[in-house]
Amino acid sequence: CTRVRTPAPATCSNHPTPTAMQASPAGASLLTLVHRDEGSQWVFSSYDVKRASNSTAKESRRLLPSRGDENKHPRPPRDNSISKNASCSNSTPTLSRNRRKNVSFSDASHVSKSVTPEHFMEEPEAGLCVGTLRWDKDALFPPLPKWPGTPPSFSTPLVLTGWRDYIEVRFPADASGTIRVDPKTLDGLSYPVSLLSAMQRLRLRPPQPGPLNILIIGASSKAEERLLRDSDYWQEIEHFIPSARLIFVGPEIDRPRHRAVEQCGDALRAECFKGTLGDLLREQSHLSPANSLIVGFNTGMGSGLWPLMQSWLPDLLTILRGGFVAVFTCANDYSDLKGETQVFKLLRAKFVLPPQPNAFKAASIVHEPGNGPRPEWSCSSSFVYAVQGCEDSALKLPLPGNDAGNITLEKALKKLARLHKQEQRPSPMP
Repeated sequence: CTRVRTPAPATCSNHPTPTAMQASPAGASLLTLVHRDEGSQWVFSSYDVKRASNSTAKESRRLLPSRGDENKHPRPPRDNSISKNASCSNSTPTLSRNRRKNVSFSDASHVSKSVTPEHFMEEPEAGLCVGTLRWDKDALFPPLPKWPGTPPSFSTPLVLTGWRDYIEVRFPADASGTIRVDPKTLDGLSYPVSLLSAMQRLRLRPPQPGPLNILIIGASSKAEERLLRDSDYWQEIEHFIPSARLIFVGPEIDRPRHRAVEQCGDALRAECFKGTLGDLLREQSHLSPANSLIVGFNTGMGSGLWPLMQSWLPDLLTILRGGFVAVFTCANDYSDLKGETQVFKLLRAKFVLPPQPNAFKAASIVHEPGNGPRPEWSCSSSFVYAVQGCEDSALKLPLPGNDAGNITLEKALKKLARLHKQEQRPSPMP
């Protein structure tokens, strides 16, 4: 992947022309965009599941910025230079700290009503990471509607700045001028759109003639690969990349799906691989930094849980030694983001996209029960960053087979995990 000037965004109206569409029932909507004469207003439904133990789900109240906060989401910078290395803007976006229930674009206020989400798993199955995709197997992901206007393309792209602008362009309004979005749609779309947004900030240009291989590491058949089976959300990539090949790779891919290949569109193909990134690269040696991009969603590899962190170390070394651009998202800052930043600093990784809030985080938040001031919480892809290679001054990473070097590194990582677990203090919940 190479760096290139970001083309100008496709133009769109802030008030889409009302068109007929099959809207979700109002009671099932997490957020509703209502167009009125005095302006547009987002209306949130209170999304809370009361539990006696384990976890609770609610909506992300900082999902969308207010009008005044939109300037905090700068568009990706323009750059005429082309380089083999990824790069990013020095400007870091920040999300609004507005904690009101209703995020409004006008002075009007609206009292939201409580709803109980259907098919939201209070007790996750074994191996399912909380805070990522907690919808049970009976939950249906609504299909994406056709683009109201001319769909974007690689030559006429839509610059991704946040949920508000994207939803207004992507989803048609009903006859009353209202846009309703199912919470499952936002939770699912957060995966591909977060990746596409990071690629724009990195100013990555896909290889020619392609395809761009997108290696989705740590993928699970209950989350990333499930969206491939049960939704058309990954196909959103077709509107931003001329040709792509998705490879869902991870030990949690269901064995019957191993090496399954399917054509998702004219220029989008997907396949599954049960195993580690190292296993995949040994089997498919043509995959390289020149034609591949790596992404890991909510991996937990900095959580402070030593067995999980230890299991990730070989693949992290493979990523850094190979010089791959790797994008990662985190489900919270106090545990995952802080820990992952410490891990990559230990490995002397070069951050090409500094850790920052993600404008396309999921809608659902999972948190521990009770009314404590700072419960433990997680919200899929709340933060994003990217690494590529190591700092120029860094010592060389131990090579495979260098037992002494790897043992020393494991000891340092284990100490980091222990201290990080002891020092974790939940941050304010979004």
